[in-house]
Amino acid sequence: LEGHDSSGRPAGGWDLEELRTLQDWYVRYWLQAAAGVSEVASVGGYEREYQIDVDPDAMRSYGVTLSDVYGAVRSSNLDVGAQSVEINQVEYFVRGVGFIKGIEDIENSVIRVGPDNVPVVISHVATVKLGPAQRRGALDKGGSQAVGGVVVARYGSNPLAVIRNVK
Repeated sequence: LEGHDSSGRPAGGWDLEELRTLQDWYVRYWLQAAAGVSEVASVGGYEREYQIDVDPDAMRSYGVTLSDVYGAVRSSNLDVGAQSVEINQVEYFVRGVGFIKGIEDIENSVIRVGPDNVPVVISHVATVKLGPAQRRGALDKGGSQAVGGVVVARYGSNPLAVIRNVK
């Protein structure tokens, strides 16, 4: 996936986060539906994630620790992961679908109940925003950044037939 200028040449300036989201949630599944495809790995762009920037002064005033903030977010979204695990020199990405649908869901997560039964929520001690995850690689096509997918053929399948199916 890439942007093009008016003459059809690859051009930068397109939102790499939006292109990566399209790749991860649409194109990848279309490619995986082709006969003989085992998996499709996305490369390039920016993967979207929720970022929580804590304020140490606010945490101190509310008597909240970083572990408390972590626990509040984890318990409000079940125990889903979003990082990688290395097993036998192979890196696996661990992901899950949780209850959090937007920034407000995280901001309103209760950390603990303070004096007079007043809840302390994430928005009292932190700023929550959407941002790019740490990049694991980049893809360049014609001097401009792009987003793509690496298609892996099933073991024992005919590679030429898989390529034709993907096309």
